[in-house]
Amino acid sequence: MTDWAKVRGEFPAARRLTYLNAAGGSPVSKHAAREGKRFYDEICARGDTHWKDWLGRVEGVRVKAADLINADPREIAFTSSTSLGMNMIAGILKGKGDVLTMFDEFPSSTFPWLKRRFKVRFVKPKDYAYSSTDIEDAISEKTKIVVTSHVQYRTGFKQDLVGLGRLCKRKRSSTSTGNGSAQSIIPSPAGGA
Repeated sequence: MTDWAKVRGEFPAARRLTYLNAAGGSPVSKHAAREGKRFYDEICARGDTHWKDWLGRVEGVRVKAADLINADPREIAFTSSTSLGMNMIAGILKGKGDVLTMFDEFPSSTFPWLKRRFKVRFVKPKDYAYSSTDIEDAISEKTKIVVTSHVQYRTGFKQDLVGLGRLCKRKRSSTSTGNGSAQSIIPSPAGGA
């Protein structure tokens, strides 16, 4: 069982703040701060001579992240932010088809597609939720990309990623999921999607 007091103790900011917008510049844990400091101490003292060690650490984190969301480590990529990740994905998929996304999607998940002039359509929620039926009804023959967050930032609606992944596979659409901030509190069966 998770010791939430211990977890909360890793975040000094939690003593003074209730932080609800974890998609922005969130407070980091003491462990993450120590690892960040360790990196800068190493590069300050010895330049990039620790390169192989750093790569080993990255691969170790990749394995842990994959395990956390039930994915293969080869499916895990690291970017500095969701914004950068979505921009990279939009660049890779340029010209591959239309985009379908949720009306309440976080702006950094939709702007890259709009900026690159993809045809983007939005599914509107019903009672703050997006049913698989409504999403399926909105997918056209030209829809090749579906963008959603695991948890919608405005409403807290939790998307059924496995069901959506199966729907996209059946409809021959790619799924792009943002919202890494939810991963620490909500198990995500990525391998099943």
